[in-house]
Amino acid sequence: MAIVTVLAVIAAMVATILLVPVRIDLDVDTRRASGRLRARVRWLFASWSITRPRRRVTTPKAKEQQRRSRLGFRSMLAAIRTPGFPSRVVRTLAELARLLNPVAARGDIVFGLDDPASTGELLGSLCALRLWPGVAWHDVRLGPHFSGPAFGAVGQAAWVVRPGYLLWPVLSFLGAPVVWRAARAAWSAGG
Repeated sequence: MAIVTVLAVIAAMVATILLVPVRIDLDVDTRRASGRLRARVRWLFASWSITRPRRRVTTPKAKEQQRRSRLGFRSMLAAIRTPGFPSRVVRTLAELARLLNPVAARGDIVFGLDDPASTGELLGSLCALRLWPGVAWHDVRLGPHFSGPAFGAVGQAAWVVRPGYLLWPVLSFLGAPVVWRAARAAWSAGG
């Protein structure tokens, strides 16, 4: 009886921990030449900061790493060419995106495409996204640049997700036969 009670308490603790929300904060500034992208993930009592790595100078060691990355590219290409794998990835990403709850967004976004009509269509799509419930999107200002290609962004955004809700989509993706076939194809292409 004591073992069952201990196991029940451990199961309740794991379930509670998996239901504690994770907050993801993103800070972007592309006005500088180097650009800045910083993400912060907070969960329970922990906080992790992730920054975009700086560009490195090419050395002989870096050239060897580039050669290895080409091998990684071949593996990735073999996985992508597996029938059914790209659609499975898109479906899983859509499921995961539905589980992200945006809580805050503010900033300035300037964008432009080669064709002014395409810029207008993108502006219309982005304005439709501003109707997403639960977020104060009125703090995000969109600035279309109709005279040519351009992009610039300054702002912050925050999302909340519960890790326990992510388990089923991730496990169903990892257990799908098409994912196993893609992994085998990538493994054989990698050498």
